[in-house]
Amino acid sequence: MASANSTSVTVVTADPAFEAAMRATFGASNAIDLTIVSGSLPEHAGRHEEGPGLAMVVSLLTAALNHCCTQEQIAFGLVGSAGDLRDLVRWYNLGRPDDRRPELARGWREEVCGAALIEVLSGRRALRIGDPTAEVPVVLAPVDDPVQDS
Repeated sequence: MASANSTSVTVVTADPAFEAAMRATFGASNAIDLTIVSGSLPEHAGRHEEGPGLAMVVSLLTAALNHCCTQEQIAFGLVGSAGDLRDLVRWYNLGRPDDRRPELARGWREEVCGAALIEVLSGRRALRIGDPTAEVPVVLAPVDDPVQDS
């Protein structure tokens, strides 16, 4: 039973050696009320629909979005977020179904940046360093021999 000045600690472990070490270290202490729950831990949920390169693609698209917003003199936060960019990549990878167009591929967002982002995704535009000292050092440049859409 915990005393009024004790700290309650709950440990979830599937490792008997770790459980024994925790009991040996904290079990006799009056300052800690130790509860150990044995059993298997839940499986890692993972992220559905996300390939291993999604984070890198979103990073590149973030730079492209920042470039577009600077060119159009519109606040980056008004146009889109990392979540919006992930939605755009997922939509693109699904074959760009018209009935599931994400925010960045509709309306004024498509005009400001969506079309350019889709060109980056399709390989028709590339990011390159224009001026490393500029506020936004990247430039979106057309690609002479773009990667073919799948």
